[in-house]
Amino acid sequence: MDDDETVDDPDFISKAMFGLGQAIHSGGYLFAKSGIVTDMTGDPYQLGAGHLKRSDSADRASLSRLMPRTKTHWADFLWKNQKVFMQTIAQALKPPRLHRSTIAFGGCLAIHREMFTKISFDPWIMRGEDIDYVINARLHGGDVYIDDEWIIRHDSPKTGRTDAERFRQNIYRLIYEHRKIEFAKSQVDLAQVTAKSLEPYPGSRISTSIPFQAFITGILRTVAGPNRAEYWRSAWDALGRANTYARRNCNNYFDLQRAWPRAVEKLSNDVAIKSLVKGERGVDYSGLTTSFKTSSWQER
Repeated sequence: MDDDETVDDPDFISKAMFGLGQAIHSGGYLFAKSGIVTDMTGDPYQLGAGHLKRSDSADRASLSRLMPRTKTHWADFLWKNQKVFMQTIAQALKPPRLHRSTIAFGGCLAIHREMFTKISFDPWIMRGEDIDYVINARLHGGDVYIDDEWIIRHDSPKTGRTDAERFRQNIYRLIYEHRKIEFAKSQVDLAQVTAKSLEPYPGSRISTSIPFQAFITGILRTVAGPNRAEYWRSAWDALGRANTYARRNCNNYFDLQRAWPRAVEKLSNDVAIKSLVKGERGVDYSGLTTSFKTSSWQER
């Protein structure tokens, strides 16, 4: 969980452990799951429009009625991330309790050691590393589930990032995800994951047309509103730099992934680290007589 979230449920930990590492009804084992993140009103869409309280969740047939009605700006007629994301959340809130999911919330995520030691996070993903982990898991034969009774409240105010910055990060992310899925098709040791199998979200947003959609949307947003210079740069990045970034770092990630299981095994078998984690010995801070030099971090 993240440091800007609040737990209201006294059974939060037991719900987090529910089913983890156990066989599930659809076959296989549950090695990773995400909970539901709400805003301060209890709205699982985090848009402040639905106000769906968990105490009202018995009437789940009304979910489609409670789904926020959002009007898409004319400049975004090709860019409908919000709509399909809400459709995915609506599916997760329907019975049964556990759903094989195409999304995850990093602020409410439980991963069994059987998956964590086999599949790494991707440090090169621009945004949405939690959803990216769902894709990584599927590429290696795993799945992430949504537990709709495991809930956390997100209390953080809006970040300082502008819509233009988030738009640019989404361009890089979606092009990167498409590249990752395409790369997997040429690898015999990876499962074949299609964009269709990840619908509604992010599957409907991962396609060969994303660079074109991003370019058109960026140009239209340049005309339509503020932060025009940022949108202009993002539009052109969609046709150039974002693709270069995806090609280079996709290879980097799979190199890391291939080394990850062995690296984790070596760490877990390290006598010093093992005894520290188990609490068998403490850390002697007396030798730390100075602070880290800030210049070395700035250089990195």
